[in-house]
Amino acid sequence: MTGTDERSRVGWLTGAFGARCWRGLGYLLLGLPVTAVAWAVALASIIGGTLASLTVVGVLVVPALFSLVHATASVERRRCALMLAAPAASPRLRLEGLSRRDRLRVQLSDPGAWRELGWLLLAAPVDLVCTVLAGSMWAVAAGLVSMPVWYRFLPGRQARLYDSGGVAHVVVASVPAALPWALGGLVLLWVAGWSTRGLATGQARLAAVFLAPSRTSRLQARIIALAATRAAAIEGQQRELHRIEADLHDGAQARLVALSADLGLASETFEDDPKMAHLLVDQARDGVVQALGELRDLVRGIGPPVLRDRGLAAALEAVTARSPIPVTLDVALPRRPSETAETAAYFVICECLANTAKHSGAAQVKVDVHQESGNCVVTVSDDGAGGAGGASLSGAGLKGLADRVAALDGRLTVDSPVGGPTTVRAELPCGW
Repeated sequence: MTGTDERSRVGWLTGAFGARCWRGLGYLLLGLPVTAVAWAVALASIIGGTLASLTVVGVLVVPALFSLVHATASVERRRCALMLAAPAASPRLRLEGLSRRDRLRVQLSDPGAWRELGWLLLAAPVDLVCTVLAGSMWAVAAGLVSMPVWYRFLPGRQARLYDSGGVAHVVVASVPAALPWALGGLVLLWVAGWSTRGLATGQARLAAVFLAPSRTSRLQARIIALAATRAAAIEGQQRELHRIEADLHDGAQARLVALSADLGLASETFEDDPKMAHLLVDQARDGVVQALGELRDLVRGIGPPVLRDRGLAAALEAVTARSPIPVTLDVALPRRPSETAETAAYFVICECLANTAKHSGAAQVKVDVHQESGNCVVTVSDDGAGGAGGASLSGAGLKGLADRVAALDGRLTVDSPVGGPTTVRAELPCGW
């Protein structure tokens, strides 16, 4: 027999009394008061909602009852977490800007709310049956195991086991006579442990069927999320175009106009004042150098050639080399991400380094890029003063990054308590 087989056999024997068994027992016992309240809420919602909907008061009462149903269903979801992953809540329908009557109509048409209400009605009888079954097995098993102790405290110092007709076929009057029953109780304890696990897990899975969002709800939420990310991507692209336009208009274009004027003056004064003409040409040459530098910076802001030619690691080495704060760079990717993901990762790191240099007062920055569950994960952390994120996400910098990441169906999180440190993490799907 292999070691794996031995461990699996031992696990089968001891699993009846493992942590999952006791969590299951707690799940069932906790369900008695919880489901009793849930059943009362469900009945009150049905009766009160039906009566109130017949009057004008319904537009005020029914939404409050639905909120109570949602809150009770949230408690049930947390209880499910004792046995399995807590089911996600169904996405709530948007009610902003609707009249009270329209809100009532939308809430009454929400399938997720009706599924929650259905479970609240079903939870009490299901939990009662499961708890009674599990509790009965534990009680009988405990009684049998302890029979060698308690039989002597009965009248006549003996235990009588009666049949349904009231006839005592078994009389236990000594410890040797009670031992076989105690051994049977141990077996029943083992059965009770596994049964408790199975009953609790089965009930939690049944609850998840009702409380988890339906496929239609998930698709609706997905459509809403895609619409939001699409709008954010369009808005971010529009901001980027405005930035490029402003940089061209206020920077390189203005310098080229001044360069044209200087060359025109140099041409007019070349014969009359050659010295002044040479000064104007030198000034124009300096303007050309500055204009080229601004154009180079502008191109780098759109997408550096080194990123396309040599990949993310080489581009980040160039960025960190220009950083005024010491940067520790660690890029560990099995292969190059997609072009869009690579570009997004590059700009996330560039923006974070720029923000750190401007606002954080940090002495050290760490940049880590690695693969995790098929995603390209970018983490930028510093030891600065913190205070980024939260309301700061409404700013152009971090919000633009969040929109760029969301457009790729990724996620950007900022952890920056006041006093530091700050950690920005971006998860970019790459399809690996």
